[in-house]
Amino acid sequence: MYLLWGLIPADYTVGIEHRGNFAFKAALTKSNSTMVNLDELIPKLGGFGYYQKRLYILLTVPIAVAGMFMIMMVFALYTPNHSCKRPHDSSSFNDSRSGRFTASECTLRQEGDEQLNSSNASLSNISRHITPLPCSEWDYDDDVFKKTFTTTHNLVCQESLKISHAQMIFYFGVVIGDILFGQLSDLIGRKKTLIIAMFILLVSGLSGSFSPEYYSFVVIQFVVGTACKGCLVLAFVMGFEFVGPDMRVWLGQALNIIFALALCSLCGLGILIKDWQYIQITCTIPTVLFILLWFVLDESPRWLLSKGRTEEAKSVLLKIARTNKVTPDGNLLQQLEHEKSTHTEKISSLFKNRTLAIRTLVVFFNWFGLGMTYYGVFLHAENLGGNFYLAIFLLSVIEIPILLVNLYLLNKFGRRRVHCLTMMTGGLACICSIFPVIFGGEELQPLILALAVIGKMGASGAFGSIYVISGEVFPTIVRNGAVGASSSFARIGSMLAPYIAKLGTVGVGSYGKAIPLIVFGACSITAGLFALLLPETMGCRLPDTIEEAVDFKLLREDPNTESETEELRSMIEN
Repeated sequence: MYLLWGLIPADYTVGIEHRGNFAFKAALTKSNSTMVNLDELIPKLGGFGYYQKRLYILLTVPIAVAGMFMIMMVFALYTPNHSCKRPHDSSSFNDSRSGRFTASECTLRQEGDEQLNSSNASLSNISRHITPLPCSEWDYDDDVFKKTFTTTHNLVCQESLKISHAQMIFYFGVVIGDILFGQLSDLIGRKKTLIIAMFILLVSGLSGSFSPEYYSFVVIQFVVGTACKGCLVLAFVMGFEFVGPDMRVWLGQALNIIFALALCSLCGLGILIKDWQYIQITCTIPTVLFILLWFVLDESPRWLLSKGRTEEAKSVLLKIARTNKVTPDGNLLQQLEHEKSTHTEKISSLFKNRTLAIRTLVVFFNWFGLGMTYYGVFLHAENLGGNFYLAIFLLSVIEIPILLVNLYLLNKFGRRRVHCLTMMTGGLACICSIFPVIFGGEELQPLILALAVIGKMGASGAFGSIYVISGEVFPTIVRNGAVGASSSFARIGSMLAPYIAKLGTVGVGSYGKAIPLIVFGACSITAGLFALLLPETMGCRLPDTIEEAVDFKLLREDPNTESETEELRSMIEN
């Protein structure tokens, strides 16, 4: 379990910490000493100036590429409508039969008449036989894709479970990417690690598109998932570490919007190309451009300071000031203090107190349900009927307005209530889909799709709130490890999602397609109701110790609560 602590690098949760109401002011408040830290210094070097804007434009490349690869498996392993291929030459079958064939998805039957040896003329001497035959080839519809890995290697019928295995292994690679690249970035730096992740994604992305058979494909997709998550984590980390605390929550949402736009772009590529190999190659090519930007990117000054490389950090900060056309106070750079690692306790400390243990389990369960629902709805898209690309596009584009609305709702109505509302909304929409599936036909496909989009909308909104809740409910001394462990449960949920989505293809009758959304919906509703057991953290300062995290009433009674709340509201309105 302790290996899960590394799922999110220590610096990555800085952005999550600052989503609290008072984290903005806490980060900007000067120490009584003469030393200054980066949170105080960066706003004086131009804040979000030309340097940071250029950096964020560059970071859209790894985020967009990794975002497309996060659902690339939905395209590569898409299963179109299919049926057994009728043999053109019936000579290999029983010649005494007429050779008429009836085909279904997984079976082929040969019908024929056979002469009976009978001396009784009054009896018919013709017998009709139906013989089941092995199905080794299939005819596939090409209205959505001309070719997928599924159709190339016939991963249908008895082999269809291999699709879920491949998707599960990909998301397991995502878990490993969390651990591997998070630790590596702390060891050798953000810039080098990001370039390594992009290079691995370039090689594995191209190699995966030419996989000759199933097992090599699965191994390569595991590597793709690992590199994909590394790119996402490092891009977010670099983005957060080059800006001041007052911009992190807003720019974090901006990078999430880039992620959503990348998913929409993937739909456009699918419509134009319709071949999974060329789609994957096209998505991989932009990584070449980013790798060539080695000489443009700078190492994170925060990481340099944490390693005691103060002069290199000052050099980067001076470059930021020059690019932003700001003349920094030389004394500020001279007084720049080393970034000190916060002493942390083990995550097991949360389970020594009954109240904290229940809250921790509730947070873990909510991350699990969200990971399963968020990616499960994507994986279930091909079972929804209607236009596949329209479904993927709507499931992707809905994230953009939700991310923007979340910024307002969380600070207006509170974290707990908004999170419960989004979880309940998404869950109820998924469960309600059973009625149009069972009692309707093709004419109700738009309603089924609309309910699925609402379900995805709820999951996207809940993801935004659970990040805030996790950053605020856990005390500072275990926050990094606790948020990292929470994130791991989302990955476990995403690993189970392919198998639940597969239930939509094996169910009996019209009920089958509704089963996955019922499972996703029930899990989402249950997790949302349990979230009401969590304390309301809006209007509270962030807890620093285990004792403070137990009783949030003490944190809410801070004498500066009212003034700090007004300050945050003013910042949001501006």
